[in-house]
Amino acid sequence: MTSKSILLNLDNLEQFSHLIKKRFLSLPHKIKFLQRGEVIYHQGDKIDKIGFILEGTMKCANYTNAGDEINPHYFYEGEMFPEYLLLSGNNEYIYTLIAEKRSKIILVDFDILKNLIMTDMEWCQLLIAYMAHRGLLAEKWKLCNCYGSLRSRIAYMLLEIYGVSDEGWTEIKDNQRIIATKLQISRTAYNQEMMRLEDEKIIKRDKSKIKLLKQRILEGYL
Repeated sequence: MTSKSILLNLDNLEQFSHLIKKRFLSLPHKIKFLQRGEVIYHQGDKIDKIGFILEGTMKCANYTNAGDEINPHYFYEGEMFPEYLLLSGNNEYIYTLIAEKRSKIILVDFDILKNLIMTDMEWCQLLIAYMAHRGLLAEKWKLCNCYGSLRSRIAYMLLEIYGVSDEGWTEIKDNQRIIATKLQISRTAYNQEMMRLEDEKIIKRDKSKIKLLKQRILEGYL
């Protein structure tokens, strides 16, 4: 597949991630297994490798003077890290990177990837397309939190970010704590609003799966 056909025929982050995974596995690499809560890099550590998550979730953590943890970003299965820091010229982590749950990652020396970006146009365009899709997702979360009411934010999140519909069940990869963090609310507030949506028979939940029962009503909150 040429770089041109990659850009023309693929339209979502999952498809680009699949290609990047195959390419990572073809490069000299190390595979590392992480337990939940295990720190892989501390804030200030030198960045000399690019990672790709085969399984699990990683969280970025910063700490306030009061000792509170804030999580500006999460990395999921099928995502790279921290390519945007290195490509922007940073050589140190600006956060502590922690396994949110048991994870399996690939680590590749950054110099290897840097050389590929400079010499392989297909690699370069694939990386640009991947970063563009991930950047778009980050912008959607920003837009989500611009809505004034919690219900409107949840409606936007379900419809535009997770793509939940009335056509079937959608698996939500984020747990309730992560979602509440991204919505900048407490977990209790999130759970209460989701239960109200269920009581009103607008949505239906089954563990980590959600489907819409009254999609037009939810769309009306936007």
